[in-house]
Parts: sequence; C-alpha cells; structure tokens
Amino acid sequence: MITSNILDAISTFSTLFAVFVSLRLANRRRKRVRIHNTYTMPGEGSDQSFKVTMTIENVGEVPIIIDACGILISSNKIEETYNKYITPDSPIGKIVKANDATTIEYDFGNDFDKKDKYGYRRIFLENPIFTVRDTTNRILTSKTIGIKR
Repeated sequence: MITSNILDAISTFSTLFAVFVSLRLANRRRKRVRIHNTYTMPGEGSDQSFKVTMTIENVGEVPIIIDACGILISSNKIEETYNKYITPDSPIGKIVKANDATTIEYDFGNDFDKKDKYGYRRIFLENPIFTVRDTTNRILTSKTIGIKR
C-alpha cells in the first residue's frame, strides 16, 4: 500500500516535470541566424579588390550582438587572422535586431594573390567558412554562396 502511494507520487512528479519542461521549451525565444558568404575575385588587370562579404540575417525572435568574426576552425573556435582587412564600418559590437540584416566586408586589395599567397589560397581556393560569434559565445555558421569574377 505504501509502495503504491510512493510510486503514484513519483509518477505524478515525473508527469508534472515533463509538462514543465515541454512548456519551457515551447515558449523560449530562439536565436536563429543565416549567414551567406560572397567571394569576389577581380579578373586579370582589373582594379577591383579581392573581397569576402558576409551577410548576417537575423531570422530569430531576439536580437543578437556580434562579438567577433573570422574563419571557422572548429565548432567552438574561429581564426581572426584576416580581421585586419575588415572595412571600417563593420557591425562588430553592434546589435542586429530580429528580422534585420547586416554585412561585414573583408577588402583584401587588388594584389592580395601576390602579397599573401597563403592567405589567397586559404581564402579563395579552399573555401573556408567565414562566421560570427555572438556575445553568448555561440558560433553561428554560414552557407557559401560562391565566387564572383
């Protein structure tokens, strides 16, 4: 008799806990971001620059703050070596509101392939994943769009 009451109490508690967890998960506001990379490579003799443009589109329900950007190395680490090429008007440290978008542009100049052969090969031939990290230390990955010539 006592065993059955204890089992009923445990069952009731488990059911209430499961309902609480499912309601909590259903009602939480989510961060969702789409990131698209566009690579621009100038033709021979062109005065255009080698560029990588990241478009960060916040499709979630809450704003995000971009803390850092770079090349994805692992699921929790980004390489920031080439951030010196980011144009001055970058949105790092700024808020991207829900249903809004912003861009980060790397401008490598027009002779990047001659100045930094490793960097050129790393960025324009190996198709690395450029990504951003938000202030909660969450790395948001991207989809590569392609190379424009």
